[in-house]
Amino acid sequence: MLQTDSAHSAPEEPRMSDATTALFGATLGGAASLAGVAVSSYVSGRVESRRQRAVQSLATIERLRLQTADALRLMLHVEYLIYSVCWTARYLPDQLDDRRASSYDSKMSNYCPSCREL
Repeated sequence: MLQTDSAHSAPEEPRMSDATTALFGATLGGAASLAGVAVSSYVSGRVESRRQRAVQSLATIERLRLQTADALRLMLHVEYLIYSVCWTARYLPDQLDDRRASSYDSKMSNYCPSCREL
């Protein structure tokens, strides 16, 4: 039978104590937690940035829609003034007097101040 001599046996590797194992596990858990927070913060920032761009885009579209409506409303008023004066001049020329002409001029200058210079 073979006898093993304790002097010739391979040295045992040192084992980690329970406290060292717990510290190592806590360190890994903390690192994973920090990585999760960093990734979550990055993703949240990107989503918020996209949301803000969408809100700005909607605000720009709404402002453009309102400005277009205002421009069209102004054009309709000016067109009505021009047509009414032209119609009066064609069909009722005797009613085209100074009062109507000054009314036309004042309304036109209210709707289109730069048109007065033309």
